[in-house]
Amino acid sequence: MRIARRALPLLIALLSLSPRSAAPITFVPGEVFRVDTPRPGVQVAGKPAAAKAQGTASTLVAWLRAGPDGVAHTIWARHLNSGFSGPEVVLARVPGKAIRDFSLSAGANHYALSWSTIAPGQLQPELFARVFDLQLNPAGPAIHIAVDTTEPPGKVFVTDGPKAGVDDSGRLVAAWLEEVDLFGLGRTDLSWLRVRRYALNGQPVTDITGGSSEDSRGMALAVAPNGSFVVAREEYDPDVETVVQAVLYRADGAPSPVFLNVGDGGGFCWHTGKTPALAADSNGFFLAFADPVGRTLHQGLNPICQGLFGQLFDPTGQMLRGEFRLKRNSFSPIVQSNRTDYLVVWEGTPPAPGGTPRHGAYAHPYFGINGLSAGPDLFIQEKPVTGMAFGPADALVVWPETGSVRARLLIEQGP
Repeated sequence: MRIARRALPLLIALLSLSPRSAAPITFVPGEVFRVDTPRPGVQVAGKPAAAKAQGTASTLVAWLRAGPDGVAHTIWARHLNSGFSGPEVVLARVPGKAIRDFSLSAGANHYALSWSTIAPGQLQPELFARVFDLQLNPAGPAIHIAVDTTEPPGKVFVTDGPKAGVDDSGRLVAAWLEEVDLFGLGRTDLSWLRVRRYALNGQPVTDITGGSSEDSRGMALAVAPNGSFVVAREEYDPDVETVVQAVLYRADGAPSPVFLNVGDGGGFCWHTGKTPALAADSNGFFLAFADPVGRTLHQGLNPICQGLFGQLFDPTGQMLRGEFRLKRNSFSPIVQSNRTDYLVVWEGTPPAPGGTPRHGAYAHPYFGINGLSAGPDLFIQEKPVTGMAFGPADALVVWPETGSVRARLLIEQGP
């Protein structure tokens, strides 16, 4: 099977191009094509994802496939390489259990997949992760991520995750959120951010426990080429409902994490932070989050403080670019890096000077070296997207539609 005929030549050419210099970036949306193969009695479930292995032509799209009952037992993927759609491959199969969710990411030479499963009658999910090479050969067995236990009648609940990432050498990082009911009273006594590093052989080498707040959610993870990583999540705040917290863990194994200054607001805004998104490259980390409210430090509301915001941090956690607004009336960001620049995709109804605002999916590029705007906004389509892969000269967005996986190229235009 091949990608839609008119999209195929573009994908062949674009995925083979080398990174370009820091010049203005302009995209146009390509045609929509179907990624998955129609199969009787099954359909796509959940949110398809995409990942780009930088420095190669490899792009991967993954999705859940469910039966007539809507329960997903398999994670499928299709490898896009030099414009051709490879065969559908099963990355994970879990007979007798339901796959709740999954995440997909890529380093230069590997893909990282994580997922959680739940068996009938169970309350506690099981967490798994696996690393694949660029040909989708497993780099090792699936890793069963052991979750803490507590003495009965106490219980431990995983509330988000796992998310997984991989550095350029193939070392895996997994993160998740958990809450502990120490006495079985139906309350949360402890809340933790859990992070685990793994060696190339799949053995855990570092186990990190960080404090979190009850009802933390919306976790994001980005792993840099050298193995340093940032974890962000929403945390409960009594004054503004939720705030975004982010922590940098360095590749050198330094024991003290670096807590990033998220949502500084320039001394004016007091953000209700939601849906954090992260991307990493050798120069640092790009973080985006949404504020649907727009509070100020003076307890008022101001449109300047509402919308989608971004920040750029260097590899040590120092701020390279302070908080800036990406777009008003926007939310649900996705951020990816192509090792030179960042691309942010979001859903929203931003203002349209001189025209009628359009609700849908948008994209905007930013220079990796300083976080400044690298080109104009792009209206992609009315339907929101759930995944994005960003390469040296193009991007690919994916989304579910009527039981299938659809994709569209964002094609970079020359000067």
